[in-house]
Amino acid sequence: MLTRAQVVGIAWLMSLLGTFWAGWSWRGDIAAVTGTRTELKQSKGETKAVEQARSVEHSKNERLHEIGTQYEAARSENESLPSIVVAELRNGNYRLRDELASCETRNLSSAAATASQRDAGAVSREEIAGAAVRIARDSDDQLRACQAVVLADRK
Repeated sequence: MLTRAQVVGIAWLMSLLGTFWAGWSWRGDIAAVTGTRTELKQSKGETKAVEQARSVEHSKNERLHEIGTQYEAARSENESLPSIVVAELRNGNYRLRDELASCETRNLSSAAATASQRDAGAVSREEIAGAAVRIARDSDDQLRACQAVVLADRK
């Protein structure tokens, strides 16, 4: 049989072991909670960074879509440009410079050219002028759109 001192000693030892085990367990729980909080903060930071990157990408995509829409609108406006230039030339509102007006008549001698050939040359010059204006306008619009894309990308 155990004496009273032995029972008290065993009880004290058991309470000491229980306290040690509870402290060890509590320490592990605190470490797990701290680790979880750290992971949560990192996840929130990563989520915020991804959201900001998506926001920037979304605004750039909207700007590029806007630039594309403006370019296509300008391009569709240019479809009727040659006929407008031809009409304005025929009405006398526009005049061709001598370099363009004489480009096709160099091949014809004035003595050999009939009136119909001269008229055909004038019509051809007007159509060439209209096409040249459209090509120039298309090129300008495309250059403006490319520059706008570069500027939007740099922002």
